Amino acid sequence: MDDATKPMLPAALLGIWAGVLVLAATIGVGLSVQGVDYPTPFAIAQAYRLLVGAELFFVLVAAPLIAGRGGLLAPVLLLAIAAPAVVVVSWVAACEWPQILASQAYLVVAAAFAASYGRADASGRFRGWYWLALGAFGAGAPLLAFVGEDVLRVRLGWLYALSPFWVADRLSRSWEFAWAWAVPSAVLLLVAVALWRVARGAPRD
Repeated sequence: MDDATKPMLPAALLGIWAGVLVLAATIGVGLSVQGVDYPTPFAIAQAYRLLVGAELFFVLVAAPLIAGRGGLLAPVLLLAIAAPAVVVVSWVAACEWPQILASQAYLVVAAAFAASYGRADASGRFRGWYWLALGAFGAGAPLLAFVGEDVLRVRLGWLYALSPFWVADRLSRSWEFAWAWAVPSAVLLLVAVALWRVARGAPRD
């Protein structure tokens, strides 16, 4: 099956995506408590942050696998399909419009990055480096920051900003402008544009 006949969003992918959205909404709203005395993801007030984290994880992992034909459109369609869940969960969690718009805009940028990489490396030759970078920046950088600050008492808080999950979580809460999230967001967008230009200039089979 060539790119011209492949479905933009396979049924299996849509089914898994719907399951992820339902699970995140159920855990965040249906199974969480109304009020807590300490920060926890299992509280209704944090339900929107949990949903955004689930969306970002799915988009960054799945988008490279579906970007062959859909390009930037396919992962963005996934986010569009999630709109009803976003509206319901953000309303229940009493979110404000700035944090909703900012976090969803960041998800679009992340989806554009993943899709652009998928097109630039359509053969999958460097796919391993993508997963390595995602693990290093997404999980490794926050871990080093936590160990450095809480255990070694070394100021490494700037490492948190290297993680797209930290940035998305920061934008999912009430926030003010800060270079800590603005710079990595801009860099991610520029990299997505650069990869897309590379993908457009690459020869197609």
